[in-house]
Order: sequence, then structure tokens, then C-alpha cells
Amino acid sequence: MARNGITRQMVQKAKTALIAHGKNPTIKAVRTELGNTGSKTTISRYLKELEAPPKGALERLSEPLVHLIQGLSEQLKDEAEEKLIKAQTQFSLEKKQLLLQIAKTQSALDHCQRRIDKLETELKTQKERH
Repeated sequence: MARNGITRQMVQKAKTALIAHGKNPTIKAVRTELGNTGSKTTISRYLKELEAPPKGALERLSEPLVHLIQGLSEQLKDEAEEKLIKAQTQFSLEKKQLLLQIAKTQSALDHCQRRIDKLETELKTQKERH
């Protein structure tokens, strides 16, 4: 009985799922996502095809339009990077604040635990006297 091969769409779906889960879509990871099916050569070929820009897409457009598209693409990339940097900076700041708050809370908890231990010792001593 012949095996059904994998398709480019299957590889694309697996790649998208891996990226959505924050994983690198390597050949091995894609193959695992596909249920350990498909040859590494085929997966590699499909991954390369998915990375390549569509053949001749920009060649069919006029030069001014190509420049406009490239300019918009660069602007979009720059704005996305700027937003990412702002988000990372905000995240780092919030993380530092939360870590500081955790440290203060842990310190207060430690202080309270020492106080409880001291009071328990005093109570035990009081009970032993009576």
C-alpha cells in the first residue's frame, strides 16, 4: 500500500503552528509537528519554498510602484521594530517593579516568620513556667 506524501500546505500549517507556539520551525520540529511523517528532504524543500518571495511578483510592476512598495515595507518594518522595542522596554520595567515588589514582600514575610517564631518560643517558655 502506497504512503500518502506530505504537501506544501501541510508544512506551511506545521510551520505556522510552531511559530505561534514560539518555536523555531526547523526541519526536525516541522517533522515532529506533522506526526513524524515526511522526508527531511521534502520538508526542507517546502520550507525553502515558503521562505522565497513569489517569483516575478515585483518584476511585473513599474519601477515607481516597486520603490513605493519597498519604502512602505521598510517603514512598516521600522514602525514594528519601534513598537517592539517600546513593548520590550515596558515589559522590562514592569518586570523589575514586580521583582522588587516580590523581594519586599518576601522580606516582610521573613520578618513576620521570625516574629512568629520568637512569639512561639516565648509562649512555650511561658507554658513551661506554669
